[in-house]
Amino acid sequence: MNALLVDVLIAQTRPTLVTIAGEIDIATAPVLRDHLHALPARSTVLELSGVRLLCAAGVTELVDLHARLTRADALMALAGASTGVRRVLTITGLDAVMALTDTPTEAVRLMGSPTPGRRPPSSSAARAHGPHHHHCDAEDVEMPQDLPERSAGGAA
Repeated sequence: MNALLVDVLIAQTRPTLVTIAGEIDIATAPVLRDHLHALPARSTVLELSGVRLLCAAGVTELVDLHARLTRADALMALAGASTGVRRVLTITGLDAVMALTDTPTEAVRLMGSPTPGRRPPSSSAARAHGPHHHHCDAEDVEMPQDLPERSAGGAA
């Protein structure tokens, strides 16, 4: 059984940070959708370094979140995506629409630095406003670990 781990940190002074790990496929995309729909409509960083697979159903969830945040004048950045996940984002053209960074810190900087000298909320403040931790399991689905090369004239 593969697990999809979604960890959400909602801090009062920073963008929402969502750490996702596992495989985002047809079986786990609805679980991811539930977590992403529950996010506040404010700037959000999705930390994807633990994502091993991103299929079309997962891409749809990223596009839906991006559209919702854009309508709310909020920003969205994808941080730490592996080579395989970046490849999916490039093939689909999302790398031209969504901000991609190597680290969550770079993503936060891209969105605008917090006030100089301001410290992250203390653990008691974090409990009052987050973090919200969720661990979700989904049935294992056999999916290819690598996407085939796309020909220059082919469709994704």
